[in-house]
Formats: sequence, structure tokens, C-alpha cells
Amino acid sequence: MSVVAASGWQAPCVCRIPGRAQGTGTGAAQRVRPRGHFCAQDAPNVRGGEGRCHEAKKKPLRPGKASGAGDIVLRQLICTPASSVRQPGGCGMTDDMNTFRAVIEAAGLRPDNILADGQLHRCPVEGKPKSRDGAYVLHLDAPASGWWQNWRTGEESAWTAKEERTLTKVERHALQARIEAERHARQEEEAKRHAEAADKARRIITNTSPCAAHPYLDRKGVKPCPGLRRGNDGRLVVPVLGSDGQAVSLQFIAADGGKLFLTGGRTRGGFFSIEGNAGRLCICEGVATGLSIHEATGQTVFCAFNAGNLEHVAAHARQTYPEREIILCADDDHATEGNPGLSKATAAARAVGATLAVPSFKEATGRTDFNDLHQAEGLDVVRVQLAAASKPVASPAPIKNGKNAEAGLGNPFSLRDSGVYIMEEDKDGNPEFYWVCSPLRILAETRDADSMEWGRLLEVLDPEGQAHRWAMPARLMSGNGDGYRSELLAMGLRIAPGLKGKQRLDLYFSTAKVDSFARCVDRIGWYGNAFVLADTVYGEQAGELIVPQGIPTENPFRQKGSLEEWREHVGRACGGNSRLVLAVCAALAAPLLEPLNQESGGLHFVGGSSLGKTTALRVAGSVCGGGPNGFIKQWRATDNGLEGIAAAHCDALLCLDEMGQAGSRVVSEVAYMLANGQGKGRARRDGQARKPHTWRLLYLSSGEVTLADKVAEDGKGRVKAGQTVRVVDIIADAGAGHGLFEKLHGRASADLFARQLKEASDNFYGTPLRAFLQAVVADRDNITLQTQKIMRTFEVDNCPEGADGQVRRVCGRFALMAAAGELGISLGVMPWPPGEALTAAATCFRSWIAHRGGTNDLPPV
Repeated sequence: MSVVAASGWQAPCVCRIPGRAQGTGTGAAQRVRPRGHFCAQDAPNVRGGEGRCHEAKKKPLRPGKASGAGDIVLRQLICTPASSVRQPGGCGMTDDMNTFRAVIEAAGLRPDNILADGQLHRCPVEGKPKSRDGAYVLHLDAPASGWWQNWRTGEESAWTAKEERTLTKVERHALQARIEAERHARQEEEAKRHAEAADKARRIITNTSPCAAHPYLDRKGVKPCPGLRRGNDGRLVVPVLGSDGQAVSLQFIAADGGKLFLTGGRTRGGFFSIEGNAGRLCICEGVATGLSIHEATGQTVFCAFNAGNLEHVAAHARQTYPEREIILCADDDHATEGNPGLSKATAAARAVGATLAVPSFKEATGRTDFNDLHQAEGLDVVRVQLAAASKPVASPAPIKNGKNAEAGLGNPFSLRDSGVYIMEEDKDGNPEFYWVCSPLRILAETRDADSMEWGRLLEVLDPEGQAHRWAMPARLMSGNGDGYRSELLAMGLRIAPGLKGKQRLDLYFSTAKVDSFARCVDRIGWYGNAFVLADTVYGEQAGELIVPQGIPTENPFRQKGSLEEWREHVGRACGGNSRLVLAVCAALAAPLLEPLNQESGGLHFVGGSSLGKTTALRVAGSVCGGGPNGFIKQWRATDNGLEGIAAAHCDALLCLDEMGQAGSRVVSEVAYMLANGQGKGRARRDGQARKPHTWRLLYLSSGEVTLADKVAEDGKGRVKAGQTVRVVDIIADAGAGHGLFEKLHGRASADLFARQLKEASDNFYGTPLRAFLQAVVADRDNITLQTQKIMRTFEVDNCPEGADGQVRRVCGRFALMAAAGELGISLGVMPWPPGEALTAAATCFRSWIAHRGGTNDLPPV
């Protein structure tokens, strides 16, 4: 790579410009180009015309610059996009400019002309042709060097024409001095420009009027909000706020969507705030997207203006609101290389412990953000998708999804928008491409905690454009492979017909090159410091991607509605009802068993028909999930069947309704089995021991008789003291004349109140547990300490002095549920006043002691 010499170039130039004549060996007189001159004959097609010569503006050298006799300083040197092909005999400088152009275009900048004058120039970036979200500086005096920044992606870097190891000592020192000097100069100039721009922004705001309507907002289908202004020229004016809430810059948006920022204004860390309720805080890129989110949820939204600024705004939000739930609402820039909207939002969510929401479209063509989703499918869809926000999992290595993409694929395969293709040669050696299946990506190699049970993490795109992930065990590929293909077909994969289609798909899996690894778990619950549900993972384990494998496809931990809706329609109705509050607290307490090293156990609501026992289980279950089959399971099952159900509820709540439907022997065995946390040992077909089911859980039960009466029902069984500790009988009748309820919240009867709770639980469920898990995973150690402190206080206040060991063990279980409920209140998950959970647990604990007959040891039965 040639670089610009300090004393000028010696390449021949036939342009008619001043210069020294030089013989060429043919007798023709040509001229030598002076320093600071660019000959367009190097790129004859510049701007579509013939070769022309652009002479640099001349100005005396600045102090400190190397100079030679007759030298001039380059003040304006233009490199256009068409000059990117080096022609023989051209200027060495052109190579440097073209290389610099290639570097910054690879980084997403889209400049028109490149000006090599040592000054900062703004330019558009990929995906935002009307913006000025890119900037660069280029010097061509030796050693040629430059700097660039892409504000949309948040990336910046420096460039030099020579590798550092090839620089001479003089060049290295010159380059280091230039970089340092320019860094200080940029910082000083930037601070000055930012201060001037902030003053100008505030003056402009005073000369604008509040925005009551605007064509851009009309086109986006959203209404203006307080803080938006309209300029005298008709443009929408959006204040860019600093951490103190004062405007530091402005964004101007024209009716056609063209966007510009105030010259010299600071955008890094700046945001526009759409004020809403005190619930979750959403962060997105654009103002129109923010308005759609606000209209859908009523929540406060911070608009960061570009993807590269998301993490800075998220850091400010986390520092300002340390206890608040934050959602990063990504733009899915699936058509842009690297998907900056999704990748930057994911990084920001991980950095501040926030959740991530990504818009999902029935038809994604040309649509990327939640405003597009609002316009295409309505606000209800936006609301539902935001409610499903979850902690981002560690990402596998990126796999390109383009027509020529081959990353992660075997050599004969390519992944295109329409699916996977294989290249095969015909009899004459000509390549032919055959369709194998619809889009299917192999994201990672998977294995279990013991580095066994290897498989592949797959992503299938169904006919509606929805992505489905599955950790496929490699053993399913044995034999004819029908097992794995049937699973993929159920997810919406379309496979080429015939034997060749199956064979090619097998070959695709066998030859795929995958560099990423993931750890599979076969049940929900805690895995190290991460908590696994069937459809998501909260937290990470040593930075490794964790994926569920072999977990039953019937996922009881579904969600519907928002947390605010659950709090309003279900949670508030529980207030003042000790049994309902205790049941809800049990749902929150179950995930705390493992961090606190607590044993499994259950509560059994006992009483006559129509007291509200099933309602209590239904309300508690709505904390965790629901769906077509609900969250409640039935006692009427074999103990083998209940093993699988228990494993599917590990570290969570299990609800078992109607103990009376099960046989006394089953109840007796299950009471021990659920509390002991392990199923029966069994043998495989080859005679070796099969790994038994294991779990930790809390369970709620209902029935018309106590555990002791049920076990003795057939006249053969007798309850043991250990069983009465593991399954605690709670008298369902609260003694207020309304069955299980003490407070009806304005309803005329207990029956109407129960119906209201049933309807609300059927419509809003699953979100409280997920919000609670997010908080626990983000600060597990501190939350564990808080829980232990609350538990100790409860035990001191409520466990009678001199109580036996059995009573103390049961008191510990009530203390755990009380502590979980109080944590839920402090984290904003439960809508009750502080102390509600403590009061409810104490009331039910006293009821248990009274029903038991005191605090002394029970006599052997």
C-alpha cells in the first residue's frame, strides 16, 4: 500500500496544471503533480464523466506540520464512490482513500464524497439514508490515517494505511502524536459545540409551539404527547434530554420522515421521555415507536433515537430507577447486516439486567419496530408482545441468513430466504441447486451437564414467519430419522418430498459446521444461577447459553395479559383474604426453596363443598401460568404419573385439586414422594438404572377431608407424624360467614366473588412469577439475605415459646411464604400494602395450631 510522501508525488500527470516538467524517455514533456493534487484520470468514470483533475485549495502549512520546498497543504480532496477501482498509473493517494472508504462502508457508513481535509464530516449510515448518524475524519499526509464513528451502532475506530508493524519510527511517532492531538482537540471542540448547541436548543424550544398534530405522526398512526414541539417551518421538534432533564439538543423530523439533529448537539446518553404510569419503564429507539408503546401500555417510555445509544440510556435509567423493571424494546433490523437494532438492544438489556421485547410480525417484509407492529396488527398485539418480554439469553454465534450465506452450513448447502438448498453437479459437472426444506438454522451444539446427550439447537421458521427453537437430541437421528422429522414438521418446517428430500436433510445435519455450544437441561427450575422455564431462561450460568431439552411440550407456565392487569383484576381482590394471600405467597415462595436450602412441602385446604378451595388454587396458579388446560392438576392420577407432573413443576408451585378422587394408598405415597423430591428408581430395557425424576416444590391441595382421614379411609393406612408436617392441613373456612373468604370487595355474595376471581384468573396469568424471577435472578444473594431476615422475624413473632420440633418446622414453612409475599410487595409484583403477607401467614398458622390441638408433640399413631 503506497502512502503520501511528505515532499509530493512523483507519478506522471498529463493534466494542465503548474508543475515541473519531467522527461518520460519518449521525448514527451509531462508534469509532476504537486502535493495536494488529485488526478481524476485514476477514475475515469467519476460522476459519469471523463477524467478531470481537481486541484486542492492551497493554504500555508499549519505550525508543526512537516513541509518541503514548494509544499502545500491538502485542504479539500474528494473521493467519490465511483473512484473505488484503482486504475494503472494512478495516484497512490487514491488507493488510501478507496481503502478508507471500504473500511467505513463495512462499518455501515454511507458517505457520498469523502473529504480528506482533516476535518470531521457527518454522513448517512446503512438503513438510515436520511440521517447523519455517521462521521469520519481523514488525513492523507504520511502516514495516511483516519477515524470513523457510527452512532447508530455505537461503534467507532481508527484506521491507518500501513499496519503498525510496517511503520517507520518517524511515521509511528507522527501518527501517535496526531491521534493524541486530535483526541484532545475533538474533546475540547465537542464540549464547546455541545454547550453552544444546548443553548441554541433551548432558544429554539422557546420559539416553537406545543405540537397538537403533525403529518409525520399522522402517517405513523400515533398521537403527540407533552414535550413535542412544532417549529415555524412545520417540522416536528423533539427535545433531546440530558440526565438532568434539560434539553441538550434537538431532533427535527419532516413530514416525509427525514430526520436531522441540531448541528453540534450531543445525542450520546440523550433521550426523549414520554411520561406514563409508575410501572415498567420501556426504552426504544424512535419517537413514533415510543408513542406506540405508550399508547399500548400507558407506561413511561425513553426514546434513545438510535440503536447505538440504547445502552447509554438504559444505564441512566437503571441508575435513576434501581428498583424499576426496565424493558428494552428492540427494532428487529433483520434486513440489515448484523441486525444492529436487535443486537444493541440485547446488549443493553444484559448490561442493566432488563428484559427484552422483540416485535414479531405475521408478515415481516419491510417492518422492524413496534410502531410497524401497531400499524399492521393493532395496539392489542403490541401490548401482548411487550407483556411477554423476558431476559435475553446468551446468543449463539451469529449465522447469516442471506442468499450466499454459508456460516454454519456444510459446503454443499446454502441458506436463503426461501429455505435450505443443496448444490449438486449434473452429469456434465454443472452445478444445480435443489430445495431441501424451509428456513432451518443450526445455532449450536448441545449437551447436558455431564457432557452427554449431545444434540443440536435448531431454529425453524414456520409458514407464518414465526421462529421456533428446539434442542434436538442427536439420538433422534438414529434409524430412519422419522422421530426428529416429525417434531420439525409439527413446528411448521416444510421438507422436500421423497426419499432424496429426507436424505439431503440428514446430510445437512451431518455436515453442518457449528462453532457455538449450549448446555441443555431436562427440567425447569434452578440451574446454577439461572432459572429455566420451558420457553425462556432467566440469567446465565458462567456465560453459557442454557436451553431446555426434553421438557414436556405442554407448558403450564404460559402467560396472558400484563402484570398490571393481573395486579388490578386478581391480586387486589386477594387483599384482606388470608387464605387467598397465603396461596399466592406459596407460588412466590417455591422458587426460593433452593436458594434458602428449604425442604419441599404442601398446604392442604380442608372443608366442605363450595367453600372456595378450588378458587384459592386457581388464583395461586394464575401467578405462575395457565392456558387451555389451566394450571391446576388433579389428584386423580397414578403415583407414576404424578412423578412426571412434579418434575415439570420443579422449583415452582404445583396445584392438586380434589384429594377425594384419589385412592388412600396413592395419597399416602404421594404425600411422602412430593416432599422427598425424588421418584422411584427404575431400570431401562438393558437392565441399567434409569435416572429418576427429581424436584423441589411447594404444592397446594384441596379436599373435603384431612390427610389423616384420607389415608385411613380404607381402614388399612395410618398417617405418620412426618406426613402431617410435610402436608399441612389448613381449615378452608375463614370464619367470616363467606366460606374461604373474609372480604368480598363489593360483591353481593361469596359465589359472585368466586366467579369474578375465576374469570380474572382465566384472562390474566403467568406474569407475576416471571417478574419475580427476573428480580430474584438479578440479585439472588441479596434477596436471599432479605428473605432470611423476614423469616426470622416471623418465627420470633409467631412461634409459641416451648413449641415442639414439628410446630417449628411448620412455622418455618409459613415464615417462608410470608417472606416471599413481602418481597413480592417490595418488588412491585404484588399490589398489597406492606405487612399483608405477614398478617395472612400468621392468621393461617394460628388456625393450623388450633386445628392441631396445640403445640405439643403429637402422640404416635
